[in-house]
Amino acid sequence: MKLNMVLEVSELLEVLVISSQSDLAGLIPRSMLKLARDTFALRALPVAVTSKTFPIKLFWTPSRTSDPAQMFIRKQIQLASCAVTGGGLR
Repeated sequence: MKLNMVLEVSELLEVLVISSQSDLAGLIPRSMLKLARDTFALRALPVAVTSKTFPIKLFWTPSRTSDPAQMFIRKQIQLASCAVTGGGLR
């Protein structure tokens, strides 16, 4: 199966809802397979993912750009993503 991305959603639950109501397949973490099967009657297909990179995106309202708490949490997310992926936010 060749990966052909036609839709991007912001929440993993949306992947399950859309997949259950269309002919689209979705990628979810293995930890969500039971929910996919039991709640949405979806089945797992074997997929070989060849890319080890994925985008990490943060979105926030412009009014929070200078908020110290928001700045702190964005920095923590950036540091954590660097530690996990070796790259960080793009």
